[in-house]
Amino acid sequence: GADNTYEVEVTASDGANTDVQTITVTVTDVGEGGPVIADLGGDTVAFTEDGEAIYIDNGSNASVSDGGGTDYNGGYLLIHRQANFTANDTLSIDINSDSDADNTTGIYVSGSEVRYDNVAIGDIGLDGTGSNDLRIDFGSAAANDAAVGALLQAIQFNNSGAPPDTTNRIARITLNNSADTSADNDVTITVAQNLNNPVITSDGGAATAGVNAAENQTAVTTVTATDADGSSPTFTITGGEDQAKFGIDLNSGVLTFGAAPDYEVPTDVGANNTYIVEVTAGDGANTDVQTITVTVTNVNEEPVITSDPVTIVQWGQKDGQTDILTERIDGDADTFGDVYNPAVPASPSDPGYYPAGASDSRTPRFYAAGQRPNWEIEMYDHIDGDYM
Repeated sequence: GADNTYEVEVTASDGANTDVQTITVTVTDVGEGGPVIADLGGDTVAFTEDGEAIYIDNGSNASVSDGGGTDYNGGYLLIHRQANFTANDTLSIDINSDSDADNTTGIYVSGSEVRYDNVAIGDIGLDGTGSNDLRIDFGSAAANDAAVGALLQAIQFNNSGAPPDTTNRIARITLNNSADTSADNDVTITVAQNLNNPVITSDGGAATAGVNAAENQTAVTTVTATDADGSSPTFTITGGEDQAKFGIDLNSGVLTFGAAPDYEVPTDVGANNTYIVEVTAGDGANTDVQTITVTVTNVNEEPVITSDPVTIVQWGQKDGQTDILTERIDGDADTFGDVYNPAVPASPSDPGYYPAGASDSRTPRFYAAGQRPNWEIEMYDHIDGDYM
């Protein structure tokens, strides 16, 4: 009957008498070693951050066979997160492995249904996301060696971490035919970070920047940078025609003049109070560079009277024989104001204001012998002043 049911009659005899028994023998299926996965176990595949999903079958040549069976109906294919997987890791099926427009060949996924050559072979039981393994449960005789082999070649790995954990993952693949399960087939998945460049964000974050710095102080700016790899960039001075005039803190990025600049006496290469320096942020593998133009601005400085204008004169000294000398020290290029002597006008019509230059002297006028004048000399540059 070709139904694996065999009948046989047996007789027991003692030479004179007999007994007869009819026996029905039903042959049952034996896994005969179970399913076998070839050209997959021992593979190593590499994933790089921000890259496309990768196939876990290195070489796309994995195949399966099943002793004496014809299909895997009632069985399953399991891709297990054996070691070091993270929540950012995903195991999935390439939803259209042959990239054909009508999905009539190869593996295709519609919802949870998995098809091969447009014929359903099973459903996704575990979706491979989060902490889930990926499992396809076969529910059709169409899940044969060719279909399951194509399915293995369509299994993918991806990671969404930024940056990802770089510990090697181990994926363990097993195939069941409803009766027996294959040996373990382990695939190593290496994960590498993309080694992003640090990005300078300060002073506009562009390749060039301009800042102003007041004279007579060392502060310039603070260079800042971010790094998508999660590392903390360090900062160095790497160029610029005036680089020798600057220093930078390796870790904080604080940029300073080595010596406070003087607007009136510029020391930049162009002698125009424009200092150029190139700074670099690095993470040990990649760098970002910014050229900074620092414009030193003028600060209004108070004039200073440096000479002693006080002279003791004798009673009755003649008019015009004693000078009062004042000198100014003022770094500004401002136009100076006047020297004011409210007590002793130079002449009856003079209100007491005298134009002053870099240095100046005035002659007091005594109206009578024995006078004891008390003068106050004041010099100012329209904003700041000094007096005595």
